Amino acid sequence: MAKLVALWSKPEEVDAFEKEYLDDHIPMARALEGVTSVTTNLVVSGDYYRIAELEFSSIESLGTSMGSDGGQRLRGHADAMCARYGVELAILVAD
Repeated sequence: MAKLVALWSKPEEVDAFEKEYLDDHIPMARALEGVTSVTTNLVVSGDYYRIAELEFSSIESLGTSMGSDGGQRLRGHADAMCARYGVELAILVAD
């Protein structure tokens, strides 16, 4: 199993960020080919605001998925959200 972990800093406009994140971004992540699970949580202690974990059957599947059109759209949407809400995003990959 492989994971992509997304760590989001606190947005400047929390309500607008939450709406777009939950209504648009997470459904895009769930629609990725090869993703077996998507979990997202609010962080209650630490330097981040939200964490998301996308699980894949293998590191190869993760790479294929993120390199696909859907993966590129997801990354582009994340970049746009960072710009729109003043958010920093850290991505970790674990195998």
